[in-house]
Amino acid sequence: MKRSSTIFLQTVIVLIGIGALAILLWEPHLEGVNANATTLSEIYFDDPFLALVYIWSIPFFMELVITFGSIVIATAAAMFERILQDDVDLKSANDLTV
Repeated sequence: MKRSSTIFLQTVIVLIGIGALAILLWEPHLEGVNANATTLSEIYFDDPFLALVYIWSIPFFMELVITFGSIVIATAAAMFERILQDDVDLKSANDLTV
């Protein structure tokens, strides 16, 4: 993989996480139950469904961390594989010339 494709994948994952967090913070102001709420405590503490949504979002952000780690490991493995393959090709070419 090229370095640019790795950076692109990392950027996409970060943007998905930021978008999900923004929706979690912005949506309660639009919800029908909380549309007339005047304080943040009314919005975030009086609605049990909203509390469940925030609790259920924790695995999503954990899945993002695990995915990001897996992508980093896969990219490193692909890099090491390419380096090793180049060295094997160079060694076999040198063995044929000597």
